[in-house]
Amino acid sequence: MKVRFLRLMLLVVGLCLGCGEITQAAPEIPSDGKVPLRFVAYEGSSDHIGDMSFLVQVSDKKAGRGFVKIGDQVPGTDFKVVAFVYVVEPRNGGEPVDRSKLKLYDVKTEATVLLTIGETVRLGSEHLIDPGKP
Repeated sequence: MKVRFLRLMLLVVGLCLGCGEITQAAPEIPSDGKVPLRFVAYEGSSDHIGDMSFLVQVSDKKAGRGFVKIGDQVPGTDFKVVAFVYVVEPRNGGEPVDRSKLKLYDVKTEATVLLTIGETVRLGSEHLIDPGKP
């Protein structure tokens, strides 16, 4: 079930992003200095997290998105992927909802942030979960 869901999600993401081409261009950072990040999808089994890939999109544009693995830096940012947690929450009377989390570490500020799949976050100090520790 997990693999089918992920394949469908990746297909939809690919269609939504145009031709599916991965761009490494630097993202446009808004004037308020808050970087918009979105944990879009992941590929692989949560039983083998080291082999998984994660799609992180920077800003509302196509720039700065790409599949990364644990230990990789997100293209166009100072964020390094440090952890992934597979989370499924029950929904009343329906299918479970994937609420998996991706933990990123800012190599410049040494702050850590937690992204939830499918949500766009404009990173500011309110999203720091552990300032100064990876």
